[in-house]
Amino acid sequence: MRVIENNHNPNLLNGLYSTLQPYLTSQDPVKRGLSAKIIGLLKIKEEMQTLETLLKDNTVFKTFIDGKLIELKISETAKDAISRINSKG
Repeated sequence: MRVIENNHNPNLLNGLYSTLQPYLTSQDPVKRGLSAKIIGLLKIKEEMQTLETLLKDNTVFKTFIDGKLIELKISETAKDAISRINSKG
């Protein structure tokens, strides 16, 4: 994730889009949550509708961020992704 966050040109990584798209609707909450996070980091507007449906998904998943195991809700991850996509920066 750090590579994506520090990349000043997210368009270079848009090839990941077709690979990530199916994971947004996966039965596995880790796949749904992490793909939503990456879609947000890449600012892929085409998935806004799917991200909006994930706002209702309160499933918790665990992931490592900065070397720490944390719990996140898919709905919060989707909300963050939508905010990133809508941000001008």
